[in-house]
Amino acid sequence: MSNYDVMVVDDSEISLATIAHALENVNPILFSSPLEALQYAENLESPPFLVILDLMMPEINGFEVCKRLRELFSDTETEIIFYSSNNNLDDRIKGFEVGASDFLVKPVAIQELQVKALKAIYRVREERKQKHASSKQDEAIKGIITELSEQSILVNFLRAANAASSVEKLCKLIVKAASDFGLSASVRSSFTIDDHEFSTVESTGGTLPPLELELLRRLSSSERIFTQNNRLFLNYPHFTLIVKNMPDDKAFAGRLRDHLAIMLEAVGSRIKLFSQEQEVKLLISSLQATQENAKLRNKITMKAIVDTMTDVINAVENKIFEYDLTETQEAELLAIFKESTDFTYEVIEENSNSQELEKVIAKLQQLLENDDDLPEEELNTVELF
Repeated sequence: MSNYDVMVVDDSEISLATIAHALENVNPILFSSPLEALQYAENLESPPFLVILDLMMPEINGFEVCKRLRELFSDTETEIIFYSSNNNLDDRIKGFEVGASDFLVKPVAIQELQVKALKAIYRVREERKQKHASSKQDEAIKGIITELSEQSILVNFLRAANAASSVEKLCKLIVKAASDFGLSASVRSSFTIDDHEFSTVESTGGTLPPLELELLRRLSSSERIFTQNNRLFLNYPHFTLIVKNMPDDKAFAGRLRDHLAIMLEAVGSRIKLFSQEQEVKLLISSLQATQENAKLRNKITMKAIVDTMTDVINAVENKIFEYDLTETQEAELLAIFKESTDFTYEVIEENSNSQELEKVIAKLQQLLENDDDLPEEELNTVELF
């Protein structure tokens, strides 16, 4: 059977025509019947790169179609994008649960649809290239679990997290520990300073699908811990974690859930320090801008005063010749003006001196630079057996 790069399933002929026009350069095949689409998929020699799927259809809904497609094609073989007029969080969570990677709301702009589709196809192509390498990595993970106990992974994480000097490094440590536990996970951290949000995202799989990224953002205000099938969602202050492959063994899954909760609770206490550091950085930037503005204003003011004093001195010198003064009187009068102008220049120079502010900025920068991580070689692995 001849394969197509993209499958489109929608009971609306108008939607099919719109998508077909948008994706005419990526070899799409169209289905108005989801059952026919499933029958076609079951007989494919190789999976399509992408499936675009309507949510509400008369024969069978999109969630069930997606679930059956996932029994045929893994998320590394085929990406599935829902295309629906519904735009609520419950549908997005359910779509993520059954294996979708993105969620588009009708009507969608042609250009946005094209960009989403091309990015999805590119990701799948790259993942297929790395599939062989990934299988080797899976074997390495099993070896790590054999050599390191769960406790040693947790201890090593806590030691490294205590030495980390940035939120980005904390997030990398979280997904590294999750990977050591044999889990596929993504994490998002966020904190706010002066109404500006600073956020960081990391994943064991590299680039995140758009739907998973959106769920990380939206779930930050949800309940602390909840599960759906083998998915685990952990939400602590400043950190949200999604695990996509919790083990079936309830006891093992419970231990891993507790380990992950301890990790997020521990790193949450570090956010205050990092937010303070970010505030210091913003303060330094503000002080530097204030310093430059002050220098510019002082320079302009000084020039204006100097020009004015020069004009006064010239005017006085010219007037002296109009009065019947002795040379001694003229010298005394000029000396008085010179003494006054010299004093004025000294005051201007003192007021324009920004060395004290520069010392404050340098001290703040030094405090930040002294808060680096421990050298990597000092973060030795702890083995607990």
